[in-house]
Parts: sequence; C-alpha cells; structure tokens
Amino acid sequence: MVKYNMEISGYTIIEVTADFMYFVLTGSKDDINNFVTILNNNNKDNNIKYISSRIDMPSSFKLEQLKKVYKKKVSIDNGIESSQCFAFAEGLNKKTYMLMILEEINNELILGYPKLNLSDEEDPEETIVTWLKKKSGKVPKGIRKTIKPITLVGTDDNILLYVAKMYDQKNISKTNPTNNIKK
Repeated sequence: MVKYNMEISGYTIIEVTADFMYFVLTGSKDDINNFVTILNNNNKDNNIKYISSRIDMPSSFKLEQLKKVYKKKVSIDNGIESSQCFAFAEGLNKKTYMLMILEEINNELILGYPKLNLSDEEDPEETIVTWLKKKSGKVPKGIRKTIKPITLVGTDDNILLYVAKMYDQKNISKTNPTNNIKK
C-alpha cells in the first residue's frame, strides 16, 4: 500500500492509501480505437489485449459480448463497474469511448482497465505518463492537462482511480488552448 496526499479544490489535503491505480483513458471512438491499435501493435505481453468500449455501456453487457466472441470464461476485475460509473460522472457522454484491457490469467479473460503499480517515489500522474510512453511510444497531445484523480474504488483492494481525456486532434484550437478542454 502506498499513501498519497491529494489536494482538492486548492486547499484541502486528503491522505489516501491505495494498493494500485486504474487508469481510464477516454475520448472519441476514432481516437480511442486508433490508440488501441497502437497499443496492440506495440504490445509485447501475449496475455493482454487492449480494447475500446463505450463508456455508457455497462461492463456486464461488454462481458456478455466478449463471452460470445472468445468462447471462454470472462469476468470483470475488482472495482471496474464502480470505476466506470465515476469516470462517466466526469461529464462524459454517450459518444465517449474508453480504453479497457482483456488479460488472460489461467485460461480466463479478465475485463479491466490498465492497472498501474504505485510507488512512494513517483507521482501517480507521472506514472501514467511513463506508462503511456512505454506502451505507445508517445503521450498523446493534451493528455497531461486532463489527468486527474477521481476517487478510491474496490471491495478487495483500495484502488486509486485516475481519468484522462483524449481530444480529437482535428478539432483542437491552436489559437486558444483553453477551448480544447470540453466541459
């Protein structure tokens, strides 16, 4: 377990203890699908496949779809459903997609989010940036500004939830960067 002090609203300090972190990357269908392709092309771990899913589609529906496609046991990782609800509550809409993973463990597929290890020495946001660089070779533009902590989730573990948003690079304002952040 790693302890973090989180500053909320500029003045309140909250100390949280977490076992690991889920990273929910959201964006348009095209942006997330393109990023999934990059991740799967660079993937060196045969037990992990990156997929996209609409953020408003309950994980249990996605689970049923995956069971039909893969014809094997598929389950949802700890804290995924509540993480999805908290991510969706960040002002996302039905057109928003998210990055998910399918990890094969003992001939069973586990549906989840990228799970990142925490350390006392590194800020969680830097852990996310490092993971993005390692897995895709780059950090998509604008991601650093949108990474934010959301909450702790999980029933068996304390899981720190972070969300970041990708934006359609064609629609990014070059004259006023603050217009790039959708509310």
